[in-house]
Amino acid sequence: MKIDFKEEQHNIYFTVPMQLFITLEIKRPIIWGVVTLFSPKAPLPLKIKAARKIWKAYKSFQSLPEPTKENTGGNRNVLNLIELRDRFFRCCHLDKNRLDFIRDIFNFVIMIYAFDPPWRFMMDTVREWGTEMEWELRSKRELVTDDEGWWTDES
Repeated sequence: MKIDFKEEQHNIYFTVPMQLFITLEIKRPIIWGVVTLFSPKAPLPLKIKAARKIWKAYKSFQSLPEPTKENTGGNRNVLNLIELRDRFFRCCHLDKNRLDFIRDIFNFVIMIYAFDPPWRFMMDTVREWGTEMEWELRSKRELVTDDEGWWTDES
């Protein structure tokens, strides 16, 4: 896989310190923690330790700057993800706690896509496979069954 370093030089998540921080403080603890939590063989004290590591990693993640078009370089797909995130939040009107968590998930995906070529390749591959499949269209009636007002379609 060829990396365009001109494009990546303006990507704060592609810098060595940021890559080390994301890898060592966020990705590794989350992966270890999730695997441990869902392992039927892991003892309860280890599962508690895993939950704490995941929480600490999540808090570390929240300390990172949010991905923006200005700080992520010129990768078209990263810019698309940022645009999709922003569009989603113009339409979705859930309670603040849910929206903050959903935004964190969006931002984590954008950061990983922006700095980790193997993950970028995997996400692109899944997206490509998805476009080759037949999908049922979303049904507005299924999404909003009452007047909660949690979603506004863009006009």
